[in-house]
Amino acid sequence: MLKLLEYTKKHLAAFLLIVVLLFSQAQAELALPGYMSNIISFGIQNNGITSPIPDAISISELDKVKLFLTEDEIMEVENSYSLTSKTQASKSDLDKFPALNDEDLYIYNKQNQNNEVLADGFLFSMAIITSVDNDIIPVESVAELPAGVNFYQAFEMMPDSARLEAISKLRESTDQIGDQMLQGVAFKFIQDEYVDLGVNMEKLQSSYILEVGMKMLGVTLISVAAAFLVGFLASRMAAKIANNIRSDVFTKILNLNAAEYSDFSTASLITRTTNDIQQIQQFIVMFMRIVIYAPIMAIGAVLKVLQSNANMTWIIALTAIFIVLMMLGSFALIVPRFSVIQKLVDKLNLVTRESLSGLMVIRGFNTQDYQLEKFDKVNKDVAKNHLFIGNAFAVIRPLLDIILNATILL
Repeated sequence: MLKLLEYTKKHLAAFLLIVVLLFSQAQAELALPGYMSNIISFGIQNNGITSPIPDAISISELDKVKLFLTEDEIMEVENSYSLTSKTQASKSDLDKFPALNDEDLYIYNKQNQNNEVLADGFLFSMAIITSVDNDIIPVESVAELPAGVNFYQAFEMMPDSARLEAISKLRESTDQIGDQMLQGVAFKFIQDEYVDLGVNMEKLQSSYILEVGMKMLGVTLISVAAAFLVGFLASRMAAKIANNIRSDVFTKILNLNAAEYSDFSTASLITRTTNDIQQIQQFIVMFMRIVIYAPIMAIGAVLKVLQSNANMTWIIALTAIFIVLMMLGSFALIVPRFSVIQKLVDKLNLVTRESLSGLMVIRGFNTQDYQLEKFDKVNKDVAKNHLFIGNAFAVIRPLLDIILNATILL
């Protein structure tokens, strides 16, 4: 094995390039489920709305939202939104929000779109407003109001201490509905507000889905290109290494003395020069394309899961156990067969060489049938073992796909 490593030193640059390409392929593969999730979560369920911070909002609705924000969050709102008239608005804002032609709107400053404080405040405030308006949260549970009194007007007129206490109760109520439901309720507020501002929701949704779809296509093309280049470079590298090994082995055979040569049969030397080196070449390709790629993919998948939802760690652990057990069982069945095949190919070459070199003798003694049976037996043994390995690999890949797809489903 150490001698084989000597042959790889000349191809270190190609090896490093293959590792980089495999890393890129893994990143691309791992990014696709996230894009698909966004299409479903934001594109289909939320009509293309991706953030609890609206790009535009009317004066009255923003005043209503600010009722349920803390002082720090209100400050962030005032820093992030600008009251914009028709003459001040950009053409894109006028096209997206037709209501700007008739009234002034608060337009969000895009540079602050990653503001977590603002996003959290809007999320809770919009969820509270939508929940109160749709009787998801009973008004009576927050404050006792006389009949006919508007909840928001009364809320604004409350003393600061009472209002803060009411906000605390409301946020506790929204906490109980869960993060996904909270986001859905908050996004419902933005959808209703966008409709009031004249936004074409179908266009907004289709534009978002098309944008994410194009990103998915681009990522897929990157993955395919990386896989193609890995296959090309790995095959090229393996072929060059096999060429060098074959040349050195043949040179070594030519320089063997009589005592050394007698330790090997001619068939064995032919097998070592041809089939054995071919196996090494195939192993190098498989090592580059699968053995290196698998841990990169596995580590990346675990990190993705831990970043998105640590509660799903048990799924990865369960998947890892199934894959390890499957691979151990597969190796226990397949690896011994490779050793058997090597010996059988050696024997097949020996029988073939004996038959060809003694062809005239075989005809002379009329032993063609015996030689055919002898060759047929070895040939069937080789085929039987190759079929076993082929069938095993044919089962492993679908089982692996089933496990991985079950993991995604979970």
